[in-house]
Amino acid sequence: MQIKRRSFLSLLPVAIATAFLPSGYVNAAPEPTKNSGRHEQFNAEAQKGGYDVLFLGDSLTEGWDLGSPHGGKEVWEKYIAPFKAARFGIGGEKSTHLLWRVQNGNLGGTADPKLIVILIGTNDNWPTRRNKPNAVRTASNIRALVGAIQKRKPNAKILLLGLLPAYKDPGAPWRKNNIKTNEIIKGYANNKDIFFFDFSKKLTTSDGKLRGHSGQGDDFYHKDEIHLRAPGYEAYAKAVAPEIKRILALKK
Repeated sequence: MQIKRRSFLSLLPVAIATAFLPSGYVNAAPEPTKNSGRHEQFNAEAQKGGYDVLFLGDSLTEGWDLGSPHGGKEVWEKYIAPFKAARFGIGGEKSTHLLWRVQNGNLGGTADPKLIVILIGTNDNWPTRRNKPNAVRTASNIRALVGAIQKRKPNAKILLLGLLPAYKDPGAPWRKNNIKTNEIIKGYANNKDIFFFDFSKKLTTSDGKLRGHSGQGDDFYHKDEIHLRAPGYEAYAKAVAPEIKRILALKK
């Protein structure tokens, strides 16, 4: 059977991305969302459309909904909202949950975003009794997610954000897994349809420590050493906003 040129070309980015994965990766299995209420809310927003930029992710994306000092709502309005942006974040989700949401309506409706910004994977790499992190598996999950997005929104550009520093100890397994995941997923970028941007150094000191994690004052992080406070979101926005502007200006 002859493959149409457009269909064939749409598969190339994911095919190329797969080449950057070490051997032993496995395809991700989607998992139902952790918050059906928010999921349905996002589906309704997708039906209406009206946004050019869409942020997809976990609690770090959901944190844009929270007011200062706990989250980045005011920062969003100042730096990100002018791009006609929407945010579909659900706390506690892994890339497999986001994959399920993408497959079940979050990219449906009349919405036709020019750019989809993805920040996901930290929960994949969170070491617990039930979850044994594997950076290669996390990267594979993100690769599957990129493919699902391209299938549904082939005209949208994708900006993969590097996983953020988590946990105060720079040498902790969690932090190392996030770094290793970033090293893999940056290879997915072709700088035409898929882009990668890592601003994690904006959130740490020169020796890799988090820029404050007491949850007070100008600290970038809450006490849990995972979630950003308003100062952290401002650093996030100041780093990413110019990249969004640059990508939106590029011709497809």
